[in-house]
Amino acid sequence: MPAIIQTDQSADLGKLIADDVVLLSAVGWEAFVKSKRGRGDIGALNKPHPANRLLHQYKVNGTPVRFTTPPWTADQQIAALKRGPHPSCSKHIEFLEEEFVDMMNKGQWVVLPYSVAKTLPGLRLSPPGVIDQRDRRPRWVGDYSFYGINKETVPLAATESMQFGTAFERFLRELLLADPALGPIYLSKTDVSDGFYRIDIAPADVPKLGLLFPQEGSVKPDDQLVALPLVLPMGWTLSPPVFTTATETVADITNAAIN
Repeated sequence: MPAIIQTDQSADLGKLIADDVVLLSAVGWEAFVKSKRGRGDIGALNKPHPANRLLHQYKVNGTPVRFTTPPWTADQQIAALKRGPHPSCSKHIEFLEEEFVDMMNKGQWVVLPYSVAKTLPGLRLSPPGVIDQRDRRPRWVGDYSFYGINKETVPLAATESMQFGTAFERFLRELLLADPALGPIYLSKTDVSDGFYRIDIAPADVPKLGLLFPQEGSVKPDDQLVALPLVLPMGWTLSPPVFTTATETVADITNAAIN
């Protein structure tokens, strides 16, 4: 196992990794991923909507990840290992260890040594980064553009579900058309916690979105840790349209019920 156990928190991370290596060896990848997942956050889909069929696929099979390029070779993987994560990760290792203990316990991510991860078909390794945020926790994000992952992703998502840039116009329209006889207008904003992390990636496609987990000091290639997202990761080009397919459907059904 990688020699990362330095603090109580990283000891927790090390135990999770060791337990997952044993479980994966015993049951295989598909069963391993299924054992990490709960019932999911996509509901019964019993209200008529054009997106139901697509959402049912996400619910049952997970989000597919397809590329226009062939699988990576071992040489490509080793080259990515040698380059490592983005330098922004180096000052946030303790935070990331704590963050990943929580995310692994929630079934959102898995971390494996490269010696194990390299046996998974389709493995690609992108560099992660950490973005500092004012008055908020830092944000872990994958640089899926560095090695062309985003560019090579086949756009199997309903990009029309993203209505970014028109929200203000939509608000103004509703305000303008509102009936004054009904009284004052109230606006409500609802933030979905762990938004992207509520929609799964197809188990067989999880290794394609691998990220290099930052570690202290130098490590042998086989001991390098690889973070694998079981859910939509931040930084992947299809995470926003897949997520908004779900949220816009909720908005559509809610608005229909209200109106």
